[in-house]
Amino acid sequence: MKYILIFFLIYFPFLFSQDIVSSDCNAIETSLPSYICKQRLPGPELEFVDPPDSIMFTYYDYMPGGYKRSSVLKQAEISSPYNNPAGGIYILFMAQESIQGLRDVYYYYLSPEGVDFNGLISYNGVRRGFINGALDPETCNPFAAWHDSDNCMMSYDIFNVIGESGYWVDDFIVIDNPETSEPLTGHDNDRFIWPQLRIGPSPLADYRRIHLYAENANEYFSNILYGYADIRYQENYGSMEITPWTFQTFPELDYWAYNEIKIPRSDLTVSDDGQIALVGFARDSLFVYHSTDYGASFDFTIENAHWNVWSPFPEWDMFIYPSHDGGHFNAVFGESRIFFLSATGMNDEETFNEGLYFPALFYPKLFYYDLDQEDFGIVDIQIPGRFPYDDNPMIPYDLNENGIEDSLDSDGNIVFVNSWPTLYFNGYYQEGSFHYSKFQMAKNDEYGWLVGLFQDGRKLKNAYFEVPGYEDWAQTPEIVVVASNDGGQTWSYASYLNAKSDDENYYQELEGMLPCYVYLGAEIEYLEEDMGLVRLFFLDDFEYGQDYSLFFGGVLYYASMKIDFNFEPMGYEVGIEDKIISSDLKLSNFPNPFNPYTLITYQLKKSANVKLNIYNIKGQLVRALVNERQSAGRHEIFWDGKDQHGNEVSSGVYLYRLEADKRYTIKKMMLVK
Repeated sequence: MKYILIFFLIYFPFLFSQDIVSSDCNAIETSLPSYICKQRLPGPELEFVDPPDSIMFTYYDYMPGGYKRSSVLKQAEISSPYNNPAGGIYILFMAQESIQGLRDVYYYYLSPEGVDFNGLISYNGVRRGFINGALDPETCNPFAAWHDSDNCMMSYDIFNVIGESGYWVDDFIVIDNPETSEPLTGHDNDRFIWPQLRIGPSPLADYRRIHLYAENANEYFSNILYGYADIRYQENYGSMEITPWTFQTFPELDYWAYNEIKIPRSDLTVSDDGQIALVGFARDSLFVYHSTDYGASFDFTIENAHWNVWSPFPEWDMFIYPSHDGGHFNAVFGESRIFFLSATGMNDEETFNEGLYFPALFYPKLFYYDLDQEDFGIVDIQIPGRFPYDDNPMIPYDLNENGIEDSLDSDGNIVFVNSWPTLYFNGYYQEGSFHYSKFQMAKNDEYGWLVGLFQDGRKLKNAYFEVPGYEDWAQTPEIVVVASNDGGQTWSYASYLNAKSDDENYYQELEGMLPCYVYLGAEIEYLEEDMGLVRLFFLDDFEYGQDYSLFFGGVLYYASMKIDFNFEPMGYEVGIEDKIISSDLKLSNFPNPFNPYTLITYQLKKSANVKLNIYNIKGQLVRALVNERQSAGRHEIFWDGKDQHGNEVSSGVYLYRLEADKRYTIKKMMLVK
């Protein structure tokens, strides 16, 4: 077993030497499938609206906004009950102002007029951190939770009373370790920390329900302590009312933790109609606790997430599973799905059963739980296989999914596609994959928009291993953005941002920076048709990697960016490796959405061999409409919502792809019954 681990840690750097999803495909010498380069559609267009604006200097330079959902919070325009103007931005974070000082909890407020304020939330004299918060939609007051050395604390800013930020109430204990949890778990050594807050609707009239969860940091963590209380502003008393907290733990997670069976990685999310979900993974399984009664009770679902794949090494039984190292993520409710962005790893059965793994194999993925079907799905993100939506993760040495390795190096060794969805690499894989990876999501339910964000270190890893052409990429991570414009049914290819001035993905707003730990506000704001706004918080680190000596530090920044949601999704590369995407082919359908008929129209500049096919969301052929040679000009054909056998298909998103000789284009349409 030692031989296997040493082999992967030493030899895989050379197997990962090809950055095959670089947009500069022509510069890559590879025998990998041509569609990876030829058919890669652009990701969503990005543009800074508010360029990075400094908040403060900090000596503490690790995960300043915590591990899960960011605390970038946008107020409504008016706070109640006094109708004070609001509409500002709160950011909650941890920082350290001096080498001798303590890590502490801070807030930043940016008013609609562009006036900013920041400072300590309270003065306590002890080391505090890993703050998280949520905004009361009625009062526009932010609630914050963090942990000190022993307990989880809370406070809130009374913005609705004063009409200004910075009037935080005295902090108070919300989880008293171990007294709060011991009656539930029977253990007197529990230490539930890293608190997370969410606020949603309440079953009580005129109240909102505030949800809190924390993870256990005992020797073998991390089961979850979850609690809720109801809040409202009492105008007669001039203060917020918080009802007594109701706490519970989750029995399966308790069993895994106290018997040292599995370590779960999860996040809790709240919907606008009072649904609650704690969703995540543990070893080779995906799980969700789902509540439809505001958190009073939960149904538990667990599903196998152990995808066996063909192995290039006959003596190994290889499989793909959710990577333990991808545990820093947040979950969001969509219209009918719960989403979270994380990563998969690869392992062989023997290594896995011994509790070991290969941290070099680390691939970004979009996971979801379908509330209607009551099962889980997975989507390839950033590095898709031929069928990115078929609920089977791509195999990193067989992207065209034909059961044959894609490429061999000059020595005849199988090449694995390069992936490193984390900002850091220093030669030790787990240091980067576990400690520095972070996956963020945001949403806009009204328009069906979703955004995923993480950082990518493939090129800086190549620089570390002295791969020719990457010498200038040392210590230069990129920011990756993916998006959906149809509620998560389909997803874009990736867009990239970096601070490297001679690269095509360079953004001058990042000039001279080392952006690390980029946090995404939870909501995507509507700007105009197809245009949304996301708000960002990040650290410009003065020294690459976490500075344990605290001699350097960095500067914390706020920024905002608009995203164009008018893009084509990842396509379905089905037997067309020799074809390329063409903007010359004009393709559309009307009406869209439709039921049950839609007219598909396309324009050919010259005569060509034409194929027009309908595919479902998993890339499976539904109906072949055209397969013949056609003349130049305008053509149209009806689709009646039926498959090849004359059966009516179900409601949902469908893709229609036009091929004309060696060019193609793809569009999507929605059947609504």
